[in-house]
Amino acid sequence: MGTGSSSKYFSLSIFFYGASLIPFIEHNDANRALMSSNMQRQAVPLSRSEKCIVGTGLERQVALDSGVPAIADHEGKIISADTDKIKIIFSGNGDTLSIPLVMYQRSNKNTCMHQTPRVPR
Repeated sequence: MGTGSSSKYFSLSIFFYGASLIPFIEHNDANRALMSSNMQRQAVPLSRSEKCIVGTGLERQVALDSGVPAIADHEGKIISADTDKIKIIFSGNGDTLSIPLVMYQRSNKNTCMHQTPRVPR
């Protein structure tokens, strides 16, 4: 058996998103983990989203890969934010960008998607 310096260590396990979001999946029975990931597929969005109590560290990456969050490409200053859009002026060239927000749009699972602006003051 090799020592810690001679063996390879992968800090990120390779699972699909459904299984990657189950905390402590390595300690679960395989059938329970499969059942849990299938239950996550059937979940509906929360009316008031909250930060999870126990997380895996991949929640941010899953949210970014979903394409739902409206994130600016470059650094800038927020001019205005309302329920329809967020206006940003970029630091480098002074261009302005208006990011439209989704209001009560139907999703593929017949649920309702609604983006609310969360910008620092």
